[in-house]
Amino acid sequence: MENNIRGLNKKSLFLSAAIPAFCLYLITLSPTVSSEDSGELITAAYTLGIAHPPGYPIWCILGKLFSFLPIGNVAYRVNLLSTTLGALAVGVLALITYRFIKNYSISLFSALVFAVSRDFWNQSVVAEVYTLNVLFFLLLIYFLLTYEDTL
Repeated sequence: MENNIRGLNKKSLFLSAAIPAFCLYLITLSPTVSSEDSGELITAAYTLGIAHPPGYPIWCILGKLFSFLPIGNVAYRVNLLSTTLGALAVGVLALITYRFIKNYSISLFSALVFAVSRDFWNQSVVAEVYTLNVLFFLLLIYFLLTYEDTL
C-alpha cells in the first residue's frame, strides 16, 4: 500500500476518520454506569477483578489504566476506553477501505458511516468489550493486507 494518498498520507486519513468519531462519541458518552454488563465490567476493570466468563483480561487491564485519568468518575473514565477504542477502529477501517477503493473521500465517508451505525455507536459510548474486539479484528485485517502488499 502506498504511503501517500494524493498528497496526503495514511496518518491524515486515519486521523480524519478517528477524530470526528471520537468527538461524536465523547459528546454522547454515558456519564455513569449504564445497562447490561456495564457495571460489572467497570467494577472488574477498576479492581482488576474478573468479569463473567471469559473474563476479558486485556480489556480489564486497559480499563484499569483509563481509571487513572484525572477526569470524571470511574465509570466515565472506563466508558472513555470504549470511546477511544471505537474511534481507533473507525480510523483503521478507513485505511482498510482505502486499500480496496483507492479513493480518500469514499474511504473516509464509509468509515464515518460505520462510526454512526446504531450498534457500533451504542457500544462506543458505554463500558463494553465489543469495540476492543472490532479494533483487534480490523488491525488483523490491516496487517494481513499490509503483509500481502510486500509479497
